[in-house]
Amino acid sequence: MIKAWRLAWRNLRRNFWRNVGTGSAIAFGFAGLVIVGGYVRRIDDFLSVASIYLDHAGHVSIYADGGLERSGVKPRQYSLSADAQTAIAEVVKADPRVEHVGRYLSGIGLAGNGCKTVPFMAKGIEPDDDRWVRGHPHVAGTMPDLARPVRGLTLSDATGEPRPLSLSTGLARLLGKSRVKGELPAVRPGPLIYDCDKPGTTEQIAASSAIQLLGLAFDGSFSVIDADLVGIHTTGLAQTEDSSVIVPLAKLQELYNTDKVTYMAVYLRDVSNVQSCAHDLEARLRARGLSVSVFAYDDERISRIFVGTHAFLIAMASFMGTIVFLVVVLSIVNSMTMTIFERTREIGTFRSLGFTRRNMIGLFLRESMILTAVGVAVGLAFALGVCLAVNAANLRFSPPGIAGDMQFRLEPGAALCIAFAVVMIALSAVATALTVRGRIKLKVAELNTAVTG
Repeated sequence: MIKAWRLAWRNLRRNFWRNVGTGSAIAFGFAGLVIVGGYVRRIDDFLSVASIYLDHAGHVSIYADGGLERSGVKPRQYSLSADAQTAIAEVVKADPRVEHVGRYLSGIGLAGNGCKTVPFMAKGIEPDDDRWVRGHPHVAGTMPDLARPVRGLTLSDATGEPRPLSLSTGLARLLGKSRVKGELPAVRPGPLIYDCDKPGTTEQIAASSAIQLLGLAFDGSFSVIDADLVGIHTTGLAQTEDSSVIVPLAKLQELYNTDKVTYMAVYLRDVSNVQSCAHDLEARLRARGLSVSVFAYDDERISRIFVGTHAFLIAMASFMGTIVFLVVVLSIVNSMTMTIFERTREIGTFRSLGFTRRNMIGLFLRESMILTAVGVAVGLAFALGVCLAVNAANLRFSPPGIAGDMQFRLEPGAALCIAFAVVMIALSAVATALTVRGRIKLKVAELNTAVTG
């Protein structure tokens, strides 16, 4: 067996430059796959972490039946009651697959600065849940910039504030709030009621951390609360950057005059079993008599941006991968065809000495696999070098649908590289076997008298 591999290695040296050309095609093709795969994996990870953690959807979301579609219209009827929250928490926390569970209240209304009101989409979060999410290793490793506020404090850090609130960068700009409470004088300057047409009012508004939130309470009445701007955050998504408000859960429940929540988010230890976990949890909760619906984070109804972008990235990567694999396969077929044609009489000699067709196919397969393995190794080294250089350069770009910019990173991962290598070697072996079989089928006499040019 070892001698056969040595013979295959020596045979590769006989057509050195041709094999160098074929090996280069394999190397650059594999490097291209790794680089493109690293980009797709980076964007996919970014969007999934943004959806699961920063948007607080969790790996699994639990709503009252019909709550996903109707809680915004009839929140009193389609939200989770306090008793339902307690029962859900008992069932969920008993599952060993669950890492954390949080309660969230979503709502809409108007945010005002004393002179101007702007529509908002608020999310009520318990400060401890906010701290857990922002400190999660997946968030810190994938998007450390988004895990920190743009200015000021997070809700979890503003525990000493009686009425903290955080605005997204776009909403803060629309309300004329460029600074947060910690950056302003301790005594609030200016009047309680502004003369909005008077010169200098804009500066007075910017010098105040006061924000008013107006909403429609669950009982149908209008409700208003005052809050102080303690932080400015980014959602990471362009469609929500001009409307996001984050407040403590208790404060938002005060605005809507309720003890209910819109949904509960379940964070899992292992993301690979999300669908099965969602089905199991729904079955268990319904067995407890709870009328709930459970959704996985990759359900289009939960994360339209993630699902749509993920599908686009997979389609793009599949197309590019197919092109690269075809180029590599054609290079191998071309090289092997020329090699076999030139070595036809050599094949006849081996057959005369007792080598079987299987032995000859095995010899050429070994040559092809050695060449492919060397090409893959060189391509992997080149690709990893490019990835390291790009990541170290800290290049910034603004992909579609993303608020602001993000670092351009390439993160192929070991599993992705191994998968590409296995596919590349397998395709090389299949292409070689199909190419060799046609020539090997000739009779020994035909092989020994063949014209090789």
